[in-house]
Amino acid sequence: MIDYATTLGYASLLDQLSKHALAELDRLFGAVSDFSDREKVEAFMDLMPELGNKFGAASSEVSAEFFDELNQIQEVKRPISPESFVEMPPSYWHSLVGWGTSDGFADWAKIAGGLTRRLSEMSADTMIGNAELQGGLSAQRVPRIGCCAFCSMLASRGAVYTPGSAGGVVGRGRPIGSHKQAKGIRPRGAQRMGEDYHDNCRCRVVTVTANNSVQLSKEADRHFELYEAARDKVNSGLELNVIQSRVGGSLKNEYEWIDASGESRSAKDKTNEIVKYMRHKLGA
Repeated sequence: MIDYATTLGYASLLDQLSKHALAELDRLFGAVSDFSDREKVEAFMDLMPELGNKFGAASSEVSAEFFDELNQIQEVKRPISPESFVEMPPSYWHSLVGWGTSDGFADWAKIAGGLTRRLSEMSADTMIGNAELQGGLSAQRVPRIGCCAFCSMLASRGAVYTPGSAGGVVGRGRPIGSHKQAKGIRPRGAQRMGEDYHDNCRCRVVTVTANNSVQLSKEADRHFELYEAARDKVNSGLELNVIQSRVGGSLKNEYEWIDASGESRSAKDKTNEIVKYMRHKLGA
């Protein structure tokens, strides 16, 4: 098992990068305080890609180095030399500015929250991409103390997300060694592996070998218990219904969960109910 102190040190380094990124963003807001709203948008469009890539590349590099450290700790045979991202295209950062100014003015909270989210995604994609190149690894979400119910729910699933399940997801950026991009790490959108992030999220992704896991904080034990209770409560009374249809001369089965009232319950419905239950119990 990978001890909690090891992952806490890694998470703290990423937290510091996010903190410095927000401080630089704050200085940028101060520099354009006398600009008109239109001029502010233009300034952010020009400057955000440089600011974002500066700290995004640093976050990716820290994650690549920690991936290498995890391989050594877990005695991975024939470890690869991990890759990291150089930059994301301007459009990746322009979309953040567009969203942060969608109300007609530059909203610091929106842009700051979106910036931290993108830094988390670049870090996670670095871990996941290198794990896919290495092979034989899974990804575990490591929440921080005081995390929200949504993050707690995802973390409670443990290391169940394999890098291979993210294969084929369209990329968004350019990794080191772009001449080998077809075989290199790709920004894939970690949410495709159940590793979704919200603004100001401080969860991290850690790669583990088969039958290994990451030690979490003592608070996480309570979250796991709540998740199990919520899952059991939501699944209680559900029955699996099989719907048969004929397609092209052959029978096709489709499945749905039906509750006691006869209503269909999708996987999204069940997830929402689990999060709602955990939020109530956590007082969040």
